[in-house]
Amino acid sequence: MDLTFNDLPMDLVELVDPAYAVSGGLDGDVTLRAKKGSSATGNISIKAKDIKLEGEDYEELPTFENRVTASLKDGVLAFQGDVQGLEATSIDISGQLPFDISIVDRNILINESKPVKLELKVDSDINKIWPLLAMDTQEMKGQLVANATVEGTISAPIVAGKARLNDGYFEDVEQGTILKNISLNADVPDADTLKIELSAADSQGGKVTSSGTIDFAKLTEPELDLNIALSNLLAINRD
Repeated sequence: MDLTFNDLPMDLVELVDPAYAVSGGLDGDVTLRAKKGSSATGNISIKAKDIKLEGEDYEELPTFENRVTASLKDGVLAFQGDVQGLEATSIDISGQLPFDISIVDRNILINESKPVKLELKVDSDINKIWPLLAMDTQEMKGQLVANATVEGTISAPIVAGKARLNDGYFEDVEQGTILKNISLNADVPDADTLKIELSAADSQGGKVTSSGTIDFAKLTEPELDLNIALSNLLAINRD
């Protein structure tokens, strides 16, 4: 199978979910070969261009691009992608997944016991991607550097990662909350635990610090062990 498309309108997404309004176009090339008794092979190259989230909540967000390439061989799907066009922002993802196509069963095969490898890297001024959250009564600034990896298998993943936010600034316009000099260190030292260290100051010299862990061994019942210290913190200021 060979498939090529150009300027496929992304607003077709609204046919699936009318609440998700997005404009832009898709260019792509897809090749796929599959036969009985052999692993499928193929290549994918897709570029989403001039992407724009529509609506007044996203007016300040510029258009951006997304590129994804992938190859399928010997039961492994290897891929990489990135986001371009967002100012002062780098977002990259890559990985390998067990994946095959069965002609006999007309089915997609994903072996949950075979190795997986995923990696996500983010380096961004949060202020440039904050509009994606559509939180127009709040403002956030600061340099965020984060990476996360998933290894192991689909049935038994091993997750690790860390995130750093330096010289952060947060303001809630409605509540009058202002936090400056925000420093956040978050680490996932093992698959079940998130370790957090946070500090910030308000505009009047008050401070907040927090440290501790969140245990996700039971995803539906996370266990929190956090210590929070406040010193003359002006959490709300509506004057």
